[in-house]
Amino acid sequence: MWLHSENPQRRPRGSLFTGLALLVFLFWSAPPAPAAEFDGYPCLSGSCSDHRAGYNWAKRKRITDADDCDGESEAFIEGCRAYVAGGLGRVTTDNARSDDQDFNY
Repeated sequence: MWLHSENPQRRPRGSLFTGLALLVFLFWSAPPAPAAEFDGYPCLSGSCSDHRAGYNWAKRKRITDADDCDGESEAFIEGCRAYVAGGLGRVTTDNARSDDQDFNY
């Protein structure tokens, strides 16, 4: 009579589960790549709407100092800073980094 552990073709039960668990962990733990950028700032929402709002606000107010960029979201402040830095208010995506779409309303 032989025991299961003596069978050379039998794998330990946990190895398949451990491998799958590791793959799932690595897949979900990797940070997502930003879908778009607004004048170099990553847009986590994909639409860059807060960045555009901050940029347009700074343009309307004629903000010239980044220290005057204020807002409730980091994206809004980054949009304002993009205007102050001379950005063009453009959204670029991974598929088209040379996108010439201008979002100045």
